[in-house]
Order: sequence, then C-alpha cells, then structure tokens
Amino acid sequence: MSIDEIKTESKRDVKFFQCNLLNKEDIHKVFQDLKSGDVDILVNAAGRLSINKIEDLSDDVWDEDIGLNLTAPFVLIKLVISLMKDKGWGRIINISSIMGIKATGRISSYIASKTGLIGLTRNGDNR
Repeated sequence: MSIDEIKTESKRDVKFFQCNLLNKEDIHKVFQDLKSGDVDILVNAAGRLSINKIEDLSDDVWDEDIGLNLTAPFVLIKLVISLMKDKGWGRIINISSIMGIKATGRISSYIASKTGLIGLTRNGDNR
C-alpha cells in the first residue's frame, strides 16, 4: 500500500520518513524534521538476519544486526516517547520474531537482537 493510498483510506495526514537506521545522525535528523507532537504511532519493523556460525560472524556484521534490530528501535523510542507522553497518547509497536523466544543455529546476532527487543518492549519505564 502506498503512502497516498494510506492517506486516502485513513483520511489523515500521514507522514512517511526514510532514513538509514544504522546511522544515528540520520535518525536524529528525521526526528528534527517532525513537528512537536506529530508522532502518534511508531512501528519498529525493520529487521536484518545474517546467517553465520558464531566463529565466522564478523564484528561488523554483528554490529549492523544489533544496530538495526535493537539499537535503532531504542533510539527511536527514546526520541518519540516524550512527545507521546506530553500529548497523552501514542503507540509504539515493536516487531520481533519467534527467534527472540526460541533460538536456532547460525543466526546468533539476529537472536540476540530480537531477544533484546522483546526485553526493551517489556520494559515498564515506557508507560
């Protein structure tokens, strides 16, 4: 569904922002482009899965998987939560994976990041 279709169907002024979620400066720039109070819903749905034995997993791949799957949602939540609290309304939806609960082989960075995202979601400080 395109952004225009969403606007038409919802009859709301929906905004879409694109950025490199591995770059915290990009995330902060998008946040600066928002007007105060404009965030009603944040959906953290991006994901990256790298398949490697742990002994073959490079530090760079680990950092990118953790960065996209866990650090980016944390940064985004941290930026929008005060806007939502000030407004008295908002929703944060974090998309994880069954792998955050039940591990399997050769995707350790994905499992670690999705398990971490589940823990971040369960954190009572976000209410």
